[in-house]
Amino acid sequence: MKLLNITTKYFLISFLIILLLWSVAFYSIIKGIIYHDVDEFLSNRKTQILEEVKGSPKLLEQNKVVQADYTIEKITGGQAEGLPEHYESIFLQDPVEDELEPYRQLVTTFSTKAGLFKLSIRTTLVGSRELAKIILLNVFILFFVLFVFVVYLNRKLLQKLWRPFYATLHQVNTYRLEQSHPIKFSKTQISEFKELNETIERLIKNNLLSFQNQKRFTENASHEIQTPLAIASNKAELLMQSPDLTEEQAELVHAMTENLSRLSRLNKSLLLLSKIQNNQFQETENIDVQATLKKLFDDLNELTAFKNISLEMTIAGNAVVNMNPDLAEILFGNLVRNAIRHNIENGMVRVKVQKNEVSINNTGLRFEGDTELLFQRFNKNSNHQDSSGLGLSIVKTICDFYQFSISYSVQKNIHEFSIQF
Repeated sequence: MKLLNITTKYFLISFLIILLLWSVAFYSIIKGIIYHDVDEFLSNRKTQILEEVKGSPKLLEQNKVVQADYTIEKITGGQAEGLPEHYESIFLQDPVEDELEPYRQLVTTFSTKAGLFKLSIRTTLVGSRELAKIILLNVFILFFVLFVFVVYLNRKLLQKLWRPFYATLHQVNTYRLEQSHPIKFSKTQISEFKELNETIERLIKNNLLSFQNQKRFTENASHEIQTPLAIASNKAELLMQSPDLTEEQAELVHAMTENLSRLSRLNKSLLLLSKIQNNQFQETENIDVQATLKKLFDDLNELTAFKNISLEMTIAGNAVVNMNPDLAEILFGNLVRNAIRHNIENGMVRVKVQKNEVSINNTGLRFEGDTELLFQRFNKNSNHQDSSGLGLSIVKTICDFYQFSISYSVQKNIHEFSIQF
């Protein structure tokens, strides 16, 4: 979730909690104010009724007096002791509306020459409660309008404040070291973003310098190593042609030639890995996988004929991938050669081409190693002396570079490499 959305979410939650608590408190305050005013009215009404009773003692000759807003009942002394003056909220049946309506009631006692009496004075709360509801509703409407306005303002303001950050993020995501130029961020007045941009600029500048130094070193080292290797190999071949060599010396020179040749291949493979990882194969085009494999099969006919290995290709779909043509030949060439090299006499290699997948199956000896280490550099699981242990590592590096998915599986003596585009 984006930081802007997280900030807005916490703001909304906090705002709603505060609004809820404040609404409860506000309603309690309004209710208290209304009850205070009504209770004050009931107290004044009590004084008026007592004055009326004092002026008309005949009213008390009855055991119960019922008027529109009060009731007087004669009670005993024991009843009066358990009946302190108090205010209470009650519900009474409204004969007109035929429903219960809220009332506020004052219950008190008084004494005259005629005895002890209980006085119950009541007044309706319908108008007061409606007033409280209207006030509360208007407050909610006001808060809702404020809430929408503040959320809108907060979101727009935060978007404006975070715009430099997202611009920086976009530039970092699209920047590539092989562009060979430092990154430049737009100016901002926010100190934290300014410090972030300066830090990223320094980091990229240092990485760019290291990348360029590594690239130069790789190119120079490869050239400097390959030249003496070629000279030494040529010298060894000339020495092999010398008529004065003994059989023992010839074997030593032959072993030296093979090791020089292996060292040359190893140097070229390491250079290739470095170039792939440094993105030095930028030219791409749409590669017809079927045509690439067919050409590869034609080139490997002699090798497969020598080992009596059958090459088969099944086309279940037209696979076209956008990649560097040289890397495409290396990718499929390494896999097919690996399938041939690690095959058995009278074995087979079957390649199946689908729209988004290429799978290569081959017969071979049972795999005894750790499959998780299969694509690591210098991981050799065969006795082939000409194997550098880098073939599958190069395949994995190319797949990672183009975000292809490669997998390996084995069932009995059938090995399968599968690439999903």
